[in-house]
Order: sequence, then structure tokens, then C-alpha cells
Amino acid sequence: MLESHGRSELVPNKKELNIMIDYAHSPESLENILAAVKEYTLR
Repeated sequence: MLESHGRSELVPNKKELNIMIDYAHSPESLENILAAVKEYTLR
């Protein structure tokens, strides 16, 4: 089981994928994290 250190965390993995765990608990939180990680999808 992964230990959580913050609200959102990048997960190290052998395939060098951008995997992030986020604990968004409201629609606004979800919108905020999606906007923040959008830069990862543009690579």
C-alpha cells in the first residue's frame, strides 16, 4: 500500500508513466487538479 504525503502525489513506476493519485473530495477540487495536471497531457 502506498503512503500518502500530500493531497496529490506522483507515483514512481517502472514504465515511466505519469501517474498521479489525488484526494479531491469536491467537484471544485477535481476541477482544480485536472487544470493543474493538464500540462502533463501536452507533452
